[in-house]
Amino acid sequence: MNSRFVLATIASLALAVCASADTTLTGTVTDADGKPVAGVEVGTNWQLGAEVKAYDGVKTGEDGTFTLNLKYYRPPVALIAFDAARERGAAAVVADAAKPQPLRLAPLAAVKGELACTDASLSPAGASLQWQFGTARAGNLHATDLKWSTKLPPGAWSFWISHRDMDSLSKKFEAVSGKTLDLGLLKVAPTALAMLMGKEFPAWTLSDARGVAKTAQPAGYRGKWVLIEFWGFW
Repeated sequence: MNSRFVLATIASLALAVCASADTTLTGTVTDADGKPVAGVEVGTNWQLGAEVKAYDGVKTGEDGTFTLNLKYYRPPVALIAFDAARERGAAAVVADAAKPQPLRLAPLAAVKGELACTDASLSPAGASLQWQFGTARAGNLHATDLKWSTKLPPGAWSFWISHRDMDSLSKKFEAVSGKTLDLGLLKVAPTALAMLMGKEFPAWTLSDARGVAKTAQPAGYRGKWVLIEFWGFW
């Protein structure tokens, strides 16, 4: 085996391990006047819907400082803070995890929208909105209803819509402090497979067959169980 290949592989694995090692983020949260704020929740992974909560959050002390231990740290990381009343917040992409991270609170922006499918017979209910602040993933919103809303710290945000039966759709926007942004109706297209669900099985052409005639068609198996296995060499 090529020794250079082995060394390159080991080096790549070492870099991957280092990139996902445990990391501790520290910093201070202040208000608009630069005064420290206690009881602010700080985290990197949030549920950002009608209810806002951190999956990995810690709260600032009386002096506004925080220490957040992250497992499997892998940059870029969005550091996001919300006060207890969910009226003010701050967000930043961590540039250097070794340095203290300053976060200054500002009034939150309200963001809302509505989901729909380009095919009126299908619904994107249950879709997941994957949030990103700047270049870093920030959390998710599970849209059990087609109309959704949340509050976000000001800054450059984006999300992409994920649903089993829908093609992905992404959206970028600027959240402005103290303002409401209505993204309106967001239409997602169904996948090709979703368009076929519940409908008549399409005709096929068999290039090879064992145990059945090459002229066999799905209609000939109506009322019977049929197992179709797809496979290939990758």
